[in-house]
Amino acid sequence: MPAARHHPTADSAPVLRPLPALALAALSGVLGALAYPGRLSLWPLALLAGCPLYVAVAGQRLLRRIGHGWLAGMVTVALSAHWLPAAYQRITGASGAASAGLQALFCAWHGLDLALLVALAAALRAARLPRSLSWALAHVAAELSLPRLLPYSYASTLHGAPWALQSLAWLGPVSVVFLLAGMHAALAECWLQRKQPARARRELSCWALAWAAQLGLGALERHSLAEQRGPSLTVGVVQANTQPFSKRDLPDESLQAHLQASAALLARERPDVLVWSETAIATPLPAEQLGGAILRRLRGGLGVPLVLGAVVREHTPAGERQLNSILSVASDGFLCADCRYDKLHLLPLVEDTARAGARAFAPGTHPRLLPVAGSLAAPLVCFEVTSARAVRALMREGDASWLVNLANDGWFGDSSEPAFHLAQAQLRAIEQRRYLVRATTTGISAVIAPDGQLIARAERGPAAFSARITLRHGATPYQRLGDAPWWAALLASGLFALAGRWRARPAAAERS
Repeated sequence: MPAARHHPTADSAPVLRPLPALALAALSGVLGALAYPGRLSLWPLALLAGCPLYVAVAGQRLLRRIGHGWLAGMVTVALSAHWLPAAYQRITGASGAASAGLQALFCAWHGLDLALLVALAAALRAARLPRSLSWALAHVAAELSLPRLLPYSYASTLHGAPWALQSLAWLGPVSVVFLLAGMHAALAECWLQRKQPARARRELSCWALAWAAQLGLGALERHSLAEQRGPSLTVGVVQANTQPFSKRDLPDESLQAHLQASAALLARERPDVLVWSETAIATPLPAEQLGGAILRRLRGGLGVPLVLGAVVREHTPAGERQLNSILSVASDGFLCADCRYDKLHLLPLVEDTARAGARAFAPGTHPRLLPVAGSLAAPLVCFEVTSARAVRALMREGDASWLVNLANDGWFGDSSEPAFHLAQAQLRAIEQRRYLVRATTTGISAVIAPDGQLIARAERGPAAFSARITLRHGATPYQRLGDAPWWAALLASGLFALAGRWRARPAAAERS
C-alpha cells in the first residue's frame, strides 16, 4: 500500500498522498466497469469495486473526496459505456467530435454519482453514524436522487448471480446497492484499522449477516417460485436480424424477414403467441386506419396472436405525430381498440430529435396494458425496461401477468450494450416477480424467469425460439412501496445527523 500520512483534522484512518489516492480512485472505476455486463462481465469484482475508493477518500478534505469520487465515477462510465459515441453517431448522423463531446458530458454528469456519495458519506460520518453505514446510505442517496440519461443501477453488476438479487422484489435495486456499499466500506475499514481491527470486524460481521439473511430468504423464495403452478403460455420469440439502416432504407424488408422467420418457427411448433421486435413494421402506419393496415401487412393474420413493434403516424390538431408503438394482434389479424401502446419515455437526444432520414418520435400520452392471448401483458419499448420507476408505474395500471420488452439494439453493433440491456431486464423481472419476454432485432433476445434466471436466450444473428412462461398475479412489496422505505431511512439518518451536530455545539462551545 502506498505511503500515507495523517491529517490533523481527519479520522484515525491514514490519509493517502494525492497520486496514490487518485490511482486508487481510478482503480475503483476500472473494477466497477469490469463488473458491469460486457465482454468480460467479471461480476465477482462488484463485491470489491468500492473498496479502493473508500481507502482513497479516507481522511481527505471534502473537496478532495469529491474529486476522487468524480474520477472513479467517470472512469466507470467511460469504460462501461464505451459504445455510446459510435452508437450516437450511427443513430443521429452526428459528427465524431459531437459524439465524443456527448460521451464526455455523459461521463462528467454520471461521475457526479460517486462525487455526491462521498460528500454525503462525509456528512453522515460527521454525525457519528457507523462508517460503513454512512457509506451505504450515501450510495442510496446518490442512487435515488441523481437524474440519469440511462437509469441503470449498480445492482446490475451482479447480473451473473441472480440468486444474490432476490431482495429486489422486496426493496428494489437500492437494496443490493446498499448491501454492496456496506460490504465495501466494512472490508476497507478492516484494512485501514488493521492495527486495532475490533470495531471494523464487528461492522464486517454485521454486513456478512445481512448478506446471509438476504441470500437465505432469497433461496426460500426461489424454491417457492419453482413450486408454484398456474396458467401458462408458450411464447415464440422472433429475432429477424434486420439491421437498423436496412429497416430505415428498406422498411418492407424487416416485415418480410419477420414473416419468414415466423413461418419457419410455426412449421416446427405451435406457440400460443409470437413476439416480434421493436419497429418490426418500420413503414409508418396511419393511426386512423391502423386495423386495416395491419390486416394487409400480415395478410389476414398468422394463425396465432402476435405482439409486434410498429411505427404509427397519427394526425392531431397540433400536427402530425410519429409514435413508437407495440401492437397486440389477434390470430386472425384483428386489432382491438385497446391493443396499442405508445412508448412513453423517449431516449433523450435520440428518439426525440429528428435525424438523417428519420423523423423524431413523440411520446405516448398514457400507460396501457395489452390483452394478449387471454392474458394481460405490460409492454416496454427498448430502454423503458432500464427504469424501475417506469415499470412500477405501468404495473399499477392493472394486474399484468407477464412483461414484454421489444428492443432494437442493432445500432450498438458488436458492443457490450445488448448484454447491459439484458441485465436491466433481469432486474425488472425479479422486482415484479414476472416472466419477461424480450425480443430484439439482432440480439440479445431472451425469456427471463421471475427469479432472474435466463430460461431461453438468442445471441447475435437470426433466431427463433419458444419457451413456456407461467402467468403470475399479485404485487410484490417493491411494487406496492417502491423506494419509500429508503427515502424514510434517508430522512431518519438526516435527522439523526442534524441532532448529532446540534448536540455537539454545546460541547464545542465549552472547549473553546
